Amino acid sequence: SVDKWGLPVLNFLLKIRNGDYRDDIAHASQSFVASAPLVIISVLDIQKTIAWDDLSDPKYLWVWYFEAGASAHNVLLESTAQDLSANIVFPLDIASIRSTLKLNEDFIPFLIVPVGR
Repeated sequence: SVDKWGLPVLNFLLKIRNGDYRDDIAHASQSFVASAPLVIISVLDIQKTIAWDDLSDPKYLWVWYFEAGASAHNVLLESTAQDLSANIVFPLDIASIRSTLKLNEDFIPFLIVPVGR
């Protein structure tokens, strides 16, 4: 589907790895991430931006940050509704997060949202 400007809407959740990698993600962002029971990471697959029109150019990154921010905002709202806390954290070491999640250079981790009590 597309939005009113014709941009592709391809948001979805995908479990990439089994196991506990919170310490690795915390090391690449903020230390408190390690204690969160749930960590959601917004990641852009740059190849998915090429399907309709080529929106992979860096000048369009603001669109993808907006999408990541909107999805993170929804997680914050739902966390509050469930009497949980959540925060938005920026990745400090993108290469480390890519390595931890076994992602190649086509993937850009935008935001980390730790959720807990």
